[in-house]
Amino acid sequence: MQVTWLLSQYGLENNHISVGKNGKTNLLKMKEEADDGNLIAIYLPLKKDPDSGGCIIGVVKIIPLEENNSIENYGYVDPETGKNWPYGLPCKVIKHFEKNPINLREINKTLKDKKSFTSLVSSFWPAPKKLSGNLKEKIEEAVFARL
Repeated sequence: MQVTWLLSQYGLENNHISVGKNGKTNLLKMKEEADDGNLIAIYLPLKKDPDSGGCIIGVVKIIPLEENNSIENYGYVDPETGKNWPYGLPCKVIKHFEKNPINLREINKTLKDKKSFTSLVSSFWPAPKKLSGNLKEKIEEAVFARL
């Protein structure tokens, strides 16, 4: 089992993940890889929640689409802003790090190929980021320590 993607979401409550129009291609790649049992790290934006925002709040696993459903059936519209993420996939929450979220800013400080935190976050907002290299190692280390 690996943590293969990093995705920004406004929480873990909906039993599905959603992406904007720019994230459709990567969402379809995530769907193709779902059978491997890999995990997706969920990042909560800082502006959404000042207490646990800026952190990875949990990991999910993609589950198969139900018959007669498509990625368009799992979109999300933020009730506060009206912002629309039109595509999504059903998922199962494997672990919600409610009391011990993973501080992505702190992980970023330890990376060999360190970027500014803003640059790192913009690399997976609004589309999911395929994890690789030192970032993948550090996220997996933090996730598996909490599972």
